[in-house]
Parts: sequence; C-alpha cells; structure tokens
Amino acid sequence: MSYVVEDSIIQLGKETHHKEDLNDIHRYVIPTKRCDQLDIMHDKHKVIVDDNEMGMSILRRTPYNLLIYPALNIWFSRSQKSITFMSGTKIEYLEELVKFDSFIKGKLLEVIRSFENMFLGSFAYHFEMEYKNIFDGMSSTMQQKTGKHNVGTQMTDNVIQLIPMWEQFFSNESVVTINDEIGLWNTLSTEKFLKPNSQIEGLYLDKINSKRFRPSEIKTIKRKFSTQRVRQQIREDLINFCGKSDTSWNLQVGSDNFSHMMNIIRIFRNSSSHPRFILDTKVPLDNNSSIFLHDSKAISENAIHLKNFIYILPYFVSDETVDLFRYEVKKRLLYMSHTKKVPNKHIQRLEKQLGIYIFDS
Repeated sequence: MSYVVEDSIIQLGKETHHKEDLNDIHRYVIPTKRCDQLDIMHDKHKVIVDDNEMGMSILRRTPYNLLIYPALNIWFSRSQKSITFMSGTKIEYLEELVKFDSFIKGKLLEVIRSFENMFLGSFAYHFEMEYKNIFDGMSSTMQQKTGKHNVGTQMTDNVIQLIPMWEQFFSNESVVTINDEIGLWNTLSTEKFLKPNSQIEGLYLDKINSKRFRPSEIKTIKRKFSTQRVRQQIREDLINFCGKSDTSWNLQVGSDNFSHMMNIIRIFRNSSSHPRFILDTKVPLDNNSSIFLHDSKAISENAIHLKNFIYILPYFVSDETVDLFRYEVKKRLLYMSHTKKVPNKHIQRLEKQLGIYIFDS
C-alpha cells in the first residue's frame, strides 16, 4: 500500500527518509478496525474477550489506546518488558480500570480545590491587611495625599481597575490558574515588594499586579511592606487548616520545601484535568527536597508517584478531606471487586499503587 506526495512514495508502515516537506513523518501506523483490535488484545496482550459483541460495545465507549496503555502497566504480568496482562485479565476489567482512573482524577480535583480556596483566600486576606496596616500607620497628611485603595486589580475595557484581591481571585471573571498561584507565591520570595519601572523613570511597579503606585506611597511601602511576613502568615493558616502542629508540618514539609510542594500539587492537578491516566503519573523530585525522605523508591528513582502525593495530602488539606477521599476510594475498590467481579489480585495491585487498602484502619 502506498501514498503519493509530490512524486515521492511513502510505504505505509515503513519509515521514510524524505528530508523536505515530509520531515515530520517518521512512520505511518495503519489504523485497525475495532474487530481487529479485539484480536490484537487477545493474541498479543493476552486479554480475555469472552463475547466479541460485548467487546465491540466496550471499544465504542472506551478507546483501544486507553484500554491497552503501555505506560500503565499495573496489571501487566511481571516478566521483564512484558506487554501481556496477568492471567485472568478480561476486557471488561480494563474498562473498569479506565473508569477508576477517571474517578481518582475527579476526587483529587475536589481535594486540591479545597487547598486552592484556602490558599487564595489566605493570600488575599493577608496581602490586603498588610497594605491596610501600613496605610493606617501613615500620618493623616500622608493618608490624605495617598488615598485608600486595594491591592488587587482587574482589566476592564483596557483600563486597570482597583478591586479587592479576593474579588480578583474568586469572581466569575477570574482567570487565575494554579500556575498563577505558584507565581504569586514565588513573587513573595524577597522583602522587596516594589520594583522600579524600567520604562518610566521615577515610577514603581508592585510585583503582584504590575500596578503603578503614587509617588507619595513609594517610600512608606518600600520600607514597611513585608512580603516575608505575608508568607509566614499564609503558612500559619495552612498549618492550621490541615490541623498539624508546627513541629509535625515543618518536619514533613517545612518552609524550604513549600514551593516544591506547590509545584507537585500543580502537576497532579493538571494531570487530573487531562485525558491521559493519572495512576502512572510521576513528578521529578527536587534534589534539595526532604519531603519524601521516608520513601526509598522515590529517592532511588528521583521521582514521586501518586501514592507519594496521597501520602502528603494531610499536609495541605484538612484531615476530614483526606478521610473522605480515602473512604470514597475504598468504596470504589469494593464496588469493582464485588459488583464488577474484578479479581482480588487485580485489586491488590491498585491498592499498592495508591497506598490505600480496603481493609486498613
């Protein structure tokens, strides 16, 4: 079978060495019919398909490429570089695995969102209060010259409007993402809140909103606005939110690891919103991080897995949220076992992957 492009021949299923217009084409993979996909699953991957009609129905609901997903080898046999599933794996079990992964993603988003709400609320509160306290400490003459205003801004009709920072984060028009949240935190890494405007001499910009400050404010704000104090207050709110003692939280996470933990949260949050699997998600481990010193596998691989992320949930969300998450996961595993008849050996692989066991205390 061949395809002609500008008098050049590409053999389908073979590599092409054409170097001009076809640089991006390395190999053409012939698409297979669903009925043939069932044969491949059975012959190549040792998946049991008892009923072809039922198998076709599953393939209409769930893409073949998700059912046979090389990176997700939880149910593969243990032989080296195996591409076959462990004995007894039926196509309907693989569909349940895809559903289970989607379930985990949805539950993780609920958990992470509770952290984001707390974090942004705390950020907005302490940032606004820091500015208000400085304003309250100004002389009445300076206050009159400065005029009260909020730290938050929004762009409306190409005009910057001052609004409470809370509204900037939580209004229906908010476009703040978790990447922005991490950026906001990192901007507080030094004491200097204001920076000179490189384009206009004599004017300053704040590091959060790039908003111009009145000249009457600059000296006072530069001298008294403490971003380190805001960071500390936010951390204290987080420790209180998750119900940990200062000693326990600092021992497991600590101030030095907080930015790294935020990045871990970001990656797992984004993975929870992506069509691919989350069960096999890995995050590079910061060499300077001490968050996962308890896990020898994480250290040896220099990467953390989903069960490591679940392990640190109690350090950025409440115990109640974690307990509900674990409870819902156990219920789902029981449902797969009892209602969908997924074998115990398959369930046990999932328990190990998550670090959550149906009958643990």
